[in-house]
Amino acid sequence: MTASVHHNNETTSNADRDLVTRFEPKSLRTFTPSQAVLAKSAGVYHELTTNATRVPTAAGQTITVWHVPVTQAQHDDLAAGRVVGWMDGALELGPRALGHRSILAAPHSIQTRDRLNRDIKHREQFRPFAPVVPIEFAERYFEMPPGGRRLARFMSGVFPVRPEWREKLAAVTHVDGTARVQTLERTMAPRLYALLEAYGRRSGIPVLLNTSFNLSGEPIVNRSIEGYSTFRRSGIDLLVAGRTLVAKKEAA
Repeated sequence: MTASVHHNNETTSNADRDLVTRFEPKSLRTFTPSQAVLAKSAGVYHELTTNATRVPTAAGQTITVWHVPVTQAQHDDLAAGRVVGWMDGALELGPRALGHRSILAAPHSIQTRDRLNRDIKHREQFRPFAPVVPIEFAERYFEMPPGGRRLARFMSGVFPVRPEWREKLAAVTHVDGTARVQTLERTMAPRLYALLEAYGRRSGIPVLLNTSFNLSGEPIVNRSIEGYSTFRRSGIDLLVAGRTLVAKKEAA
């Protein structure tokens, strides 16, 4: 049985779609790491032969493409307040994004929550976001009842944020002091787990904000063309698809 979903690709040309289909890793297709990325509306193909390729787009932006071990750099980007669209492995099935089709951000600032709701998710400002934390550290930051860590593997429970951590986890703490926690085992999403470890070493808190990779009224992205379209049409700063990283900056 074949299922189809609709994404708004109005800012993504046929050339973009052809190219992204060409570079997307097979592990994301349901993509081996990619060898090339192009993000240019004019449709010129560029093989990635250096650490970075910068390509201007018709929308007045510059797309920068790397082919690197992502976690070496992304904890610094997250700590600097950048928002990351994250695509890793096959698409998940279920009501939550658990690290394979996620939008990730630092969990510390209320301004991050407000920016995500306003510029990326396009939804009401009061809507909360979930934290993801290595399962071994969950009880340091959240009040977990017996069995809570296991339940939280699927983001299926709401738990109090410990009072001493609420200010430092403001972006993922709801007005009532709770959070819909996701506890992560290394085997469930090894690359996201490694990113949490790296971010913990960088910031002292191995917690990230995790929300589904989609805009309001659209399904969660599946293939990289959908991730790229969402990245182009929103305030997401970086797109990670497999081991390919795409960043955008305003053209000078």
